[in-house]
Amino acid sequence: MATDGFTRRSLCTAQSVWHWFHGQLSPVAFCLCLIAAAIAQTSSVEAAIYKCVDAAGNTTYTGYACEQDESTRRISKAATAVPGFDCRIAEKLAIDTARRMQAGETSATLYDSHGGMNSLSPLAIGLISYIYGFDGNTTASFSRIATLATERCRVGSFGNNPRSCDAYPRDFIESLGGCESAQGKIDQEVSVISGETPTSRPPTMNLDGYALPELGEANPAVPVTYAKPSTPSNGRQIRHADDAGAAVGISQARASCLSRLNESLEETVRQMRASQSVATQERLRDRQRQLKKQLSRC
Repeated sequence: MATDGFTRRSLCTAQSVWHWFHGQLSPVAFCLCLIAAAIAQTSSVEAAIYKCVDAAGNTTYTGYACEQDESTRRISKAATAVPGFDCRIAEKLAIDTARRMQAGETSATLYDSHGGMNSLSPLAIGLISYIYGFDGNTTASFSRIATLATERCRVGSFGNNPRSCDAYPRDFIESLGGCESAQGKIDQEVSVISGETPTSRPPTMNLDGYALPELGEANPAVPVTYAKPSTPSNGRQIRHADDAGAAVGISQARASCLSRLNESLEETVRQMRASQSVATQERLRDRQRQLKKQLSRC
């Protein structure tokens, strides 16, 4: 008769106790049977993977249970005895901390900005300390550091209650709009750059690929006017007026280029200061680099 793992373990344990009690099983054999039962018990305990779909149709895959308003489907055949922790707030703090560290901010300054170490929970201190362990590391990218910290949180390295807002700096939670907003999904809180962006951006810029146009393409509407004297007396005077007019036109084109790109750069920096997913932060950093390169061509 076929039996499941639990039944086999139960039979093994029960038979072993009976034989050992009646003197028909040596102590060594009895212990080996108990060890085998324990191994069979632990081998089936694995983390599950869930597919979560919210009301808007957005799909995410997580190691923890989905929100109540989301449809849930377990896509792994593992048990749920050891689920991963919900570390969405920790991920946001990791992104913010890694960005500030790579911008040159010291750990002491960062701790002070959160009210000092005495006001922080062990979870927050552990996460921040882990990230600053990469300070000066030129091979680990900003996104990689944040991802590693988030994964450590999910396996419980920083504590077993990472969803509680009380585990994080109060000023950080407030900057995210409060506890309920902080516990939400990152991509649902912030706008992701895709498709059309604010109208203040140049309409000719390639916003999706971040491949900005050349200067001549970026300023097609800037006219180059040539001031001519009303009564030219000779060819030299005409050439001089044309050169002066060309200089004025080039100066106007450069000013327009600088103004437009600086406006886009300021908007990009503003978005970088907001809480973003790791992938979005990387796209914003790439865009910032491209804009700075374009500024040098104005």
